[in-house]
Amino acid sequence: MNSSNLPIRTHQSSTNFIPQFCKACLAFDDELSRIESLIEEPEPQAKSDSVPGPTQQLISLPPFPISKAQHIWDHSAACRCCRSLRDYVLRRLFSIVAANSPSTLHALSVSVAFLPHFPESTVPRLLLKAGVDIIAKETDSEHAPGVDEFYSTTPSSRDGLLVRAVGPRIDFAQMRQWISECRVSHGSECSRSQLPNDWGLVGLDTHDLEFYLIDVHRMCLAVSTMKAAPPYVALSYRWGDPACSTQCRLANLATMKAPGGLMSEHVVLAPTIQDAITFTREVGFRYLWVDALCIVQDDYERKATYLSLMGTVYADAALVLAILEGNADMGIAGIGHDRDISDTITLPTRSLIKTTRRITGKESFSDKTWATRGWTFQEGLFASKMLTIDNFASWHCPCANWMEEVSRPPQFIHEPPSQVSSKQPGKPQVASSTFLDFPRVPSYMSLAGYAQLIQSYNNRSLTMDSDALNAVAGVTGRLHSLFPDGFVQGLPQFYFDVALLWKPRSPLRRRVDAPGAPALSSWSWAAWHGDLDLDAWSDSHLVYDEPLTSRNNRIVDWQKLRCVKTKSGETKEEWQPIQFTFHIPRGRFEDPSVTEMPWAWHAHQDEDEEELAHGNVASRYFTYDPDDRKNHMQDMKFRFPFPPLERLRNVDRESWHVNLLKGKVQVASLKLDTQSLPNPTSAYSVEDAHLVNGADEKIGWLRLNLYDEQRPAHGTECELVAISERVVDARYRPLDTQVKDGACFYHVLWIERKGDVAYRRALGQVEKVAWERECAGEIEIILG
Repeated sequence: MNSSNLPIRTHQSSTNFIPQFCKACLAFDDELSRIESLIEEPEPQAKSDSVPGPTQQLISLPPFPISKAQHIWDHSAACRCCRSLRDYVLRRLFSIVAANSPSTLHALSVSVAFLPHFPESTVPRLLLKAGVDIIAKETDSEHAPGVDEFYSTTPSSRDGLLVRAVGPRIDFAQMRQWISECRVSHGSECSRSQLPNDWGLVGLDTHDLEFYLIDVHRMCLAVSTMKAAPPYVALSYRWGDPACSTQCRLANLATMKAPGGLMSEHVVLAPTIQDAITFTREVGFRYLWVDALCIVQDDYERKATYLSLMGTVYADAALVLAILEGNADMGIAGIGHDRDISDTITLPTRSLIKTTRRITGKESFSDKTWATRGWTFQEGLFASKMLTIDNFASWHCPCANWMEEVSRPPQFIHEPPSQVSSKQPGKPQVASSTFLDFPRVPSYMSLAGYAQLIQSYNNRSLTMDSDALNAVAGVTGRLHSLFPDGFVQGLPQFYFDVALLWKPRSPLRRRVDAPGAPALSSWSWAAWHGDLDLDAWSDSHLVYDEPLTSRNNRIVDWQKLRCVKTKSGETKEEWQPIQFTFHIPRGRFEDPSVTEMPWAWHAHQDEDEEELAHGNVASRYFTYDPDDRKNHMQDMKFRFPFPPLERLRNVDRESWHVNLLKGKVQVASLKLDTQSLPNPTSAYSVEDAHLVNGADEKIGWLRLNLYDEQRPAHGTECELVAISERVVDARYRPLDTQVKDGACFYHVLWIERKGDVAYRRALGQVEKVAWERECAGEIEIILG
């Protein structure tokens, strides 16, 4: 029973008690009590036609009215229930009420039906309908138009559901209770999600960087280090208009660091940041991290380092506060301003709360603006404990999901779910996300795991296209010590030849470079927004148990154009090789004469008869088993040893924005066959068009991305360059193909030249023998 619904005595003497509910509403409340008692009754073991069970009695209940509209209007001043019914009818049928007198309205009726309930049981719930005489009679269908479903605040033992009425402002006491319950009851199950310590950013001196936090009591920026940072809340939100609020800059940094500096007349805090400060203070934390104030926005020398540490900032936060709708200029509903609340019918012993998608468990985070934005991807990805606010507040951690207006029996997850790779489930990964629609962060250099992150991220939107790499820098920053050599334009250098083999799954929009921002290269996925086809990014190149359907061989020695500082402090451009790729350790350890193993690695002979009969040169596999630390790759088999625990091996963090490649490539000219494609093409589509030689023989194909251009004319001549070799294992070919074992192809790029620089137009494949007949020789190109 909700204590707020109890009659309130206005005087110590019972003789002065004033009834707050009319006779009709009291009778309706009694009838609901009878129905709820019926719901709790167990079904009889032996069915009888003469004595119906509780379920049959509920189904056979006829609709019964609460009261007519005229009665509601007449009693709304003295009866709390009639007043709430009147308000409900006015909100729902304002136009009808305005055009009719209350006496002509049918007003409100109630029926009981079995409705689907989250997650799997079905529990009777109340259906209320407000309307006029001409509206069809009440129905027990959940999907009937004009019907509202209401949940009673009386808990049901059938499902343990408890719905609560919430007010126009957030109840901070409930927020504090969530934080306390998680801290006390969940223990290590809700430990902060982060990569193993051995794979962290130790050695880059990043832990000694100045780390700014907002002190919400002294209202200034406090200085700490990442290693010694006190518990803090991190805000995940969407920026508003930068001109409407103050950001931290070199010129105002001293002001913001002084006590009370954030309350200075020269500092204008965005409404959402002001409300986040209130939230942090009210739920019992002293420090808040907000990117606009805790990163010096015009300290360009160090800003890139801070952006690469965003994953660490959110992973190490005691709590992430995520604002799912609106932007920084709008404030937080329920904190800075009143919020909309659900329709509530007030009865003497209970309330009836209008159901929402949240209550029924059907709400999806993918529908929220926050889930569509690029910058919030890494923030949600690394958060281990998150409190989200849309119109209502929710708590999410590895052990629980709680909602402000509804509670369900706790369901504890005693072991964090394992990462599922693109090909093979059950591989150990680091738990990172509290949301089911987020991928997981790989715990080893899994190309498939990285592909899942990029596919999820690349469909999100950015206000500035030029932020495509910056907004995911926190992800790659956390993965730098897993992938030798780091990343170039979002492509892992260790898998560089394979990473170039991305394709559009649906039309991709070319991102626009902003003036003065580093250019996004046509050969990188980061230059294109939309759904990517990353099937080539398979873990089969590394993981022994995954079928190696095709083998990638390197044929181009790529170089990247880097800006380097000389001893005199000047900056100059220098071509540097992309050298350490997986082909090197793979080739070394495929040689059976190589028996000396790196530390903690062990070689094993594959006794699979099929493998041996097939003459597979990789007939041995390798396992990693350190003695002095936790093994995050236990029971996994690899094709070759790799250096998972050598911190920062060859990591080149300055190559992140490299935008030019140079290499000697084979070149050929072939024509497109677009006559065999469906005609006419649908707008905004991708198509695989055949490549033909001078004899009109089909020897390959290209994946065309037709987002903003017409289909090329039949016979269009394409300048193609080969970028890697593909050798097919016929054991894994589709049954309807005639590919022979060991068949070879070249992955090719269709390029378009602009001056001295070539740009990618499409990726495809050409049979190796046919390519070598058409090849016009080898040239050196610069790919931009």
